Amino acid sequence: MDDDIIPTVPCEDADGESVEIPVSKQVLLAFEEFDKADERQKKEEQRHGTNAVHDNVLGTRYTQRLTDPVESVEEQADADELRETLLGAIGKLTVIQQRRVMMRFFMDMRLEDIARREQVDLRAIHDSLELALKRLKKLLGEKS
Repeated sequence: MDDDIIPTVPCEDADGESVEIPVSKQVLLAFEEFDKADERQKKEEQRHGTNAVHDNVLGTRYTQRLTDPVESVEEQADADELRETLLGAIGKLTVIQQRRVMMRFFMDMRLEDIARREQVDLRAIHDSLELALKRLKKLLGEKS
């Protein structure tokens, strides 16, 4: 990169219009690394027969197996209701806990990978998920 050129990244403004935002070289490199990781994730999902589904409420991805059979309309309705109940409870967690729960349990990421991605200590991830699960159990009416 030329030192005189200020790098930009594409974004959408509040009206949904595409704009280029000037960023530092470090931020640009982070965006590029994120894009590479995103492409790796997509390839992994394709290789393992999963479909990335975007959840706008949580602003994150979770995977839904394409190969899971649907037994009946009633079972599908029950599964949909359970999914909505679970996502509603997850939505009541802190933003950090939501992100970590989704990475751990919906994206099947290891604790070490989550810690590396968030650049925090492994124990912080473990403790955060433990508190999140306790909160979910309480929200869903289960005994710890």
